[in-house]
Amino acid sequence: EVISTESATGVEVSVPTATFTDTFQVTVSQVVDAPSITVVNAQEGAAGYEDTIIPLVVDVRLVDNDGSEALGNVVISGIPAGAQIVNGAGAPLGTITGVGEVTVTVAQLSQLHIIPPANSNDDFDLTITASSTELPQGLPGDGDTVIGTATLHVEVIGVADPANIAAVAVNGNEDQPIALGAAVAASLADVDGSETLYFVIAGLPAGVVPSAGTYIGGSWQVDAADMATLTVPAPANFSGDYVADYAPSLQISAITQENDGSQTSVSVPLTIIVDPVVDAQSWTPAIQVSEDNNISLANVAPPSLLDSDGSEQVEFYRFDFNAIIADAGIGATVASVADFIANHVNGTFNDNLDGTITVLPANLSGMSLDAGAFADSNRDFSIPVTVGFSDTGNSTVTASVAVTYGIDLVGVADIPTVFAGDYSGTTGTPVAVNPTGSEFGGMTTDADVSLGNPQSESIHYIVSNLDGTPGLNLAFVDATTGAPVGFNNNNGTWTLRPSDLVNLGVTAAPGSSGTVTLTLTTVATENDGDVSTNSATFDVAFGTGPGAGVIPTPLPPLVTVNPMSVNEDGTIALDIQVAKDPLDPSVPDPFITVVLNGIPADATVSGAFFNPINGTWVTDAATISAGGISVTPADDWSGVINITVDAIATNLFLQEASTNGVAAPVDVVPVADGPAISFSTSGGDEDSAIAVSIGVALTDTNGTVNEQIQEPIVITVSEFATLSAGIDIGGGVWHLTQAELAGLTVTPALNNGNDISIQIAATTIEPANSSIQTNTVSHVIAVSEVADAPLITTLDSSGNEDTAIALGGLSATLVDIDGSETLSVTISGVPDGAILSAGANNGDGSWTIPAAALATLSMTPPHNFSGVLSLTLNAYSLEANGATSIASSVFDVTVNPVADSAVITPLPQTGDEGEPIALNLNIQPGDINGSGIGENPAETVLMTLTGLGTQLVPTASGGSFTDNGGGSWTFTGTVAEANTVAIISDGLSGNHTVGVSVAMVDGIATGTSVTGNVVLTINPVADQVLTGSALGETLSGAGGNDTIDGLGGADLLNGGAGADTINGGAGADQITGGLGADTLTGGLDNDTFIWQGIDILSGATDTITDFNVGENDVLDLSNLLTAFNPGTDVITDFVNLSVSGADTVVQIDQSGSASFSVDVVTLQGVTGLDLATLYTNGNIAA
Repeated sequence: EVISTESATGVEVSVPTATFTDTFQVTVSQVVDAPSITVVNAQEGAAGYEDTIIPLVVDVRLVDNDGSEALGNVVISGIPAGAQIVNGAGAPLGTITGVGEVTVTVAQLSQLHIIPPANSNDDFDLTITASSTELPQGLPGDGDTVIGTATLHVEVIGVADPANIAAVAVNGNEDQPIALGAAVAASLADVDGSETLYFVIAGLPAGVVPSAGTYIGGSWQVDAADMATLTVPAPANFSGDYVADYAPSLQISAITQENDGSQTSVSVPLTIIVDPVVDAQSWTPAIQVSEDNNISLANVAPPSLLDSDGSEQVEFYRFDFNAIIADAGIGATVASVADFIANHVNGTFNDNLDGTITVLPANLSGMSLDAGAFADSNRDFSIPVTVGFSDTGNSTVTASVAVTYGIDLVGVADIPTVFAGDYSGTTGTPVAVNPTGSEFGGMTTDADVSLGNPQSESIHYIVSNLDGTPGLNLAFVDATTGAPVGFNNNNGTWTLRPSDLVNLGVTAAPGSSGTVTLTLTTVATENDGDVSTNSATFDVAFGTGPGAGVIPTPLPPLVTVNPMSVNEDGTIALDIQVAKDPLDPSVPDPFITVVLNGIPADATVSGAFFNPINGTWVTDAATISAGGISVTPADDWSGVINITVDAIATNLFLQEASTNGVAAPVDVVPVADGPAISFSTSGGDEDSAIAVSIGVALTDTNGTVNEQIQEPIVITVSEFATLSAGIDIGGGVWHLTQAELAGLTVTPALNNGNDISIQIAATTIEPANSSIQTNTVSHVIAVSEVADAPLITTLDSSGNEDTAIALGGLSATLVDIDGSETLSVTISGVPDGAILSAGANNGDGSWTIPAAALATLSMTPPHNFSGVLSLTLNAYSLEANGATSIASSVFDVTVNPVADSAVITPLPQTGDEGEPIALNLNIQPGDINGSGIGENPAETVLMTLTGLGTQLVPTASGGSFTDNGGGSWTFTGTVAEANTVAIISDGLSGNHTVGVSVAMVDGIATGTSVTGNVVLTINPVADQVLTGSALGETLSGAGGNDTIDGLGGADLLNGGAGADTINGGAGADQITGGLGADTLTGGLDNDTFIWQGIDILSGATDTITDFNVGENDVLDLSNLLTAFNPGTDVITDFVNLSVSGADTVVQIDQSGSASFSVDVVTLQGVTGLDLATLYTNGNIAA
């Protein structure tokens, strides 16, 4: 259309304006817009956890909303192998359209989730692809398609998986190491290398030290590599359920540690059975029994059981008698083994009919072998015995031990027989006293020979009282030759041997006669030394016979005594020569008897005959001269044995000559025996004085002068131990007096828990000849290791959140550095999620740290933690015997806050004018902590909103807003409060973009801001006219400029957003103008005007047209002055009345600093008000 107008204005212009109209067509080609793709990275607070469903926020919208375009499906690619796109319930979502690619519809985006690959905490990126297509309209560009892409980052937080663990029943044998490590089979469930497996053994009884592991204060941390072969020592002699009966608190925990801090532990009940094993017993049973007494079998019982816990017992004794007849030489009295068992075994037993018997332990004390089977025997023998044992723990096992029961039969000399007749004759003619061999003498009553055994007794005879009749001189001779036989003791006694009885005669010396009663004594001597005698008397009478003419008288024998000396406790052959005098005229040579007097009764003599009548010893000249007589003094005796020798020569005519009382002293040279040294100690603890009892006593008190103990007592100790008394000679040698032995203690070297070898040397001296003997004994003093508390140092440390913090100043060293102790270190109080640069997680808030790693140790606190961590350094010393000690020190690690970022979801929002339109930012901060011990409070939100203008007002459930001017507002508050931020339109509608910037505040640190835009679509709301009635009611406006008239009654009137006009009418009304510049009229009666916190945010000032103090109208500012404390604050710091012309403006300062920049309401036509009076009278409520 073209219009032309004539510029002239005269009357000549008939057509001032002319118009030409034509039509034409404009074609607009379609141009497809790339779709809007909004993604929210799954990071910070939106990050997901390993093996869980992670929400994905993807919003795809058309940019061109006129209906000419359509969205296509959405393709998600870059999905890691093993990951799944699912809905919120975990069901698969979309269609797999390629490797690592899933296609979903736009409608399915609200359900979009992903499950990361199993056990993986690797982060990954997804590519989101969406398309928009121009719909056909017959225009150029129909069907054109454009693709938009976005990248969505997904962070996966590792979650430690419980280890695969199963209990494995373990069976072991008593007194053998227990394969504790085999009681569990454990492995990592997550084998991608992000997790580490540790073990902790808890509940082992004190002192039990496993074959591997680190002591961590009552528990043991064990490397996974050591676990399979780990053993613990078995309790001595224990069998049964190891856990239930011995270690009821025993537990093995498998701890899994993720590389980003997560950890978990799991344990299973343990089954460990220790099977009983019979302990190997070793003893040598024996008994000594006097001949002809029953032989008890009770001594075969073991003196004690090695396993003394009550689980072991003797089940039976099996005696094997198959060899007893031959071994004991009882074939003459016992016909067979069966005969022996049937007739010579006393007690209750079971005959096994194989030459053995079985005896139950309860019957053993009554078992014996009858003496009749061993009559007169002192032949030692032994009996094989099999002893059966059982051990009853969780089961019963048996074993047997073969022993030999040694029986020592001690000979008892039997009373011999003795017999003799009376004899008479004439001088010079021998009278046969034993012509047939049975008239004179005596015999042993020991039946050895008749029982088939060698004779154990010897016999000799003593005839006494030969000098009983003066003038009668008798002698025993060969009845045929008249030659003397036996031994003329020259003291009224005559000694005869059994061989002398053959053709024995008695005769009287020529010229002698008379009658005498003699005594014949038979002496029986057992080869074990026992002596028995029997005596009988007989009479001998001789009448006078023819004389013998001139009879040569023998000369006294010559006795030569050579010096004799023997050491104490030795044996000496007497060096005495006895011979006839060469001038002796006797033909044949006289018979010479040698009588030894003065030999002590406790000495042992061999080669001579003992005369019990007078305690002398008798032999002949040939025997003693040949050195055939030996003497052994009593044990430990020294001095001089004053032997005297009588030598009696008797010729064929019974003439006697004697050499009497020849001194033959034997010098028994003292030999010091050395003292008896006693030692006892109960042992003691390392670093403590250990009491020892040492006694030194003489063993030889049998000398003429007793031995004496010579000082010093020499004590040698090992391991640098010291004594409480004595002189330290050096090299561990100490010299002590006897008096210093009393109360003696031995103190180990500092920190030395090794057993101490002690050698005690004591010397005795013989005063007679200064002979000395040193005895030495060696013992071991058991020293119980005592662990010394280590030396530790700690210093407080600090560092930033989410970084490795060096823990400087930590150290731990052993006090005892002799190698006997092992050092282990833990740090306790470590919160879940923290990771130390070295060591192993024990699963209880503590880590085991190699001591060498302390110098460079660092700790990464739990993710997003800030605050103060109170940690404890524990250092343990462990002795080989299981003794432990601990030193602990607390130190603080201050983690400085570093504010984290957050994730927001800035999507378009829609709402009505005057109503709060939530921004729905879904703020997800990375740091949501704040409740841990020592942790700083949770981070807060610092949010800046822009583009609000004067008609958009922010609101929230909490927190605070600051108007920065120019449509910019700042919010501070918690995350929960920030997620309630909404915008209220005060009379504004249409589309409006609100800029959002969110930063997290952690203490004094502010994190990096994340920004976005939220498009608000504000629906307009029509203005309302609301009219009440004479009755009181509640009337509420909406978002428009409403008119509300309450009329009569006490009304509750709320204008809402917009510039409202409200009239209360008659009655005590409560009027809230709401947002916007409202005009308020109370009407009659006392009305209350109320403001909410949001009402002043738009900057509009309300007007009250009829505020009347006289009607007790009230301005309720309490919701605006939340910081005001009536008890402590002054109202004039918070409220001000400013006169403007004929009006009064009510101003506030919400902080109470008397800086009044906010006008709340204008009181129209009112002046002259006093603030104090208004407040006092209640016209202003604050």
